[in-house]
Amino acid sequence: MKSLAIIPARGGSKRIPRKNIRHFNGKPIIGHVIEKAIESKIFSKVIVSTDSTEVSDISMSFGAEVPFVRPKEISDDVTSVIEVIRHAIKYFENIKETYENICLLYPTAPLLDVEDLIKGLALLQTSDFAVSVSEFPFPIERALVFNSKDKIIEMRDKQNFYMRSQDFPATYHDAGQFIFGSKRAWMEKTPLLDGKNSPVFIARERVQDIDNELDWDYAEKKGFILASES
Repeated sequence: MKSLAIIPARGGSKRIPRKNIRHFNGKPIIGHVIEKAIESKIFSKVIVSTDSTEVSDISMSFGAEVPFVRPKEISDDVTSVIEVIRHAIKYFENIKETYENICLLYPTAPLLDVEDLIKGLALLQTSDFAVSVSEFPFPIERALVFNSKDKIIEMRDKQNFYMRSQDFPATYHDAGQFIFGSKRAWMEKTPLLDGKNSPVFIARERVQDIDNELDWDYAEKKGFILASES
């Protein structure tokens, strides 16, 4: 069965201007992702869904294909990424190209590892979705919240106060790198985390949410360290 990687990359970004093509350790951040996808050799095609000519040109320079311009109605900052994936699937169906395995690959995941992509595709053979996840570095059961009424910090779950950290089960969050899904699951809008899914566990040092300048700096430092160790 053929596999398709879809990288959604709008031209606009509110928190970090031109985020998807900003230089990250020497090259546009999306370039790192495209190169890893191609290097994995598991995709028949790696495409970028964008509304931006600049994003398109940069993506193609790194080897991705940009077969269409993303329509304006699904290029705003409130459109679900699932709709972007479904649009791409329909596009290829209309030109008689069929891909059974579809990977949503985020453009701002420069610490992506090829082996994790390979694991994701393998897990998809027995699941509707394979989702990149990473372990929280601390027990979320011991989280604190600010009580604005009394102006104090208190435990979110007070019953956990006397429990030891090591007694809590590991908990995970979306690693924000990729989601593999069958074409059927994407098109039928199968619940991503309620249905038949498999986790791809990503090492904590390869995960960094990038929403502001400090996040960006952290991610670049992680990238330098990982590169020096490889």
